[in-house]
Amino acid sequence: MTDAKAAIRWVRRHTAEYGIDPDRIVVGGGFSGGHLAALVATTPGRWEEGENLDVSSSVQGVLLLNPVTDLRDQGSSAGLHQGLIRWLGGSPGEIPGVYEDASPIVHLTGATPPTLILHGSADTSVPYQESIAYMDAMRAAGAPVQFFTADGADHGFFNNPPWYEPTLAAMMDFADSVVGAPASN
Repeated sequence: MTDAKAAIRWVRRHTAEYGIDPDRIVVGGGFSGGHLAALVATTPGRWEEGENLDVSSSVQGVLLLNPVTDLRDQGSSAGLHQGLIRWLGGSPGEIPGVYEDASPIVHLTGATPPTLILHGSADTSVPYQESIAYMDAMRAAGAPVQFFTADGADHGFFNNPPWYEPTLAAMMDFADSVVGAPASN
């Protein structure tokens, strides 16, 4: 988490060098990368360590592909559960507060950046319902959210036909709507 936020601060610090607009930064990721992107976006001012601490790590938009958004009840997937135990330092029963704090869904507010969630309805790795619950929680918090369902698609749908093109188009449309289309040369 601290590394992801440090990377955003570094990018924002060097925007002039690379021709990047510091007010048009969107983060995204799939599965655990989606978890990280969502946690970065929902916890402004937290877990800030390292360099460029005078620079904001806030983002203007979030792209989530079949994301893990709620770690509080992860006992159903033994592999994921064991990975979480190693990462977080104990089981949900031993350290429930840590699992709650590492769950983006509990940090949602009306200030959460606009988010596009993309999920396959037949995903067997991250339940489709987890993304539905995240979308519902975002709406309840007053945060802007869009949802893209890949009907009948499994985990990683966005990498393969017939979903690659429509997924890419949805992400580009979302990014353009959130931060504006890039200036033409």
